[in-house]
Amino acid sequence: MQKLSFSFFIIGIILAFLGMWGIVNPLFFSNYLVQVFSLFFLIIGIKNLLKVNEMRKMGLNYGVFLFMSIIEILFGVTLFLTPFLSQIYLIIYIGTFILIKGILVLLNILFRSKIFDGLYNVTIGQALIDILFGVLLITLPVFSQQLIALGMAWYFVFMGIDFLVGGYQLKKES
Repeated sequence: MQKLSFSFFIIGIILAFLGMWGIVNPLFFSNYLVQVFSLFFLIIGIKNLLKVNEMRKMGLNYGVFLFMSIIEILFGVTLFLTPFLSQIYLIIYIGTFILIKGILVLLNILFRSKIFDGLYNVTIGQALIDILFGVLLITLPVFSQQLIALGMAWYFVFMGIDFLVGGYQLKKES
């Protein structure tokens, strides 16, 4: 539990500082955010492509990994080449993913709260933040494209605070 609470503190501090940096300098933040995501998808795609080669040598079925690696490499290249247009689609995708994740975590808490007995308060806060910012990120590009980076920055700040509180609760319980 001690290592988990320490990692919660570190993740919380990093997310909070990253979010505050995005609030202070949103245009710079949004450009770097898209570049980081494009590199992330390129690296994941190349890693999956290398896994395809290993699976092929072992005689395993590698079709899904090949398909995923091609999609991830194409998505990374598209993000890198057209950062502004890709940013809007990426934010809607992230918002949808965050919203679904928040709803699933909330349903898990409501119907199976005894599974995560010690982490109940941590996960309910995270679920509510995910639902609220998921809806915000899905609807934000419709209203104003300039506020996209601010929405992501505030999400990082709140998630950072949530991780710090969760780390404190875990440390207090252990």
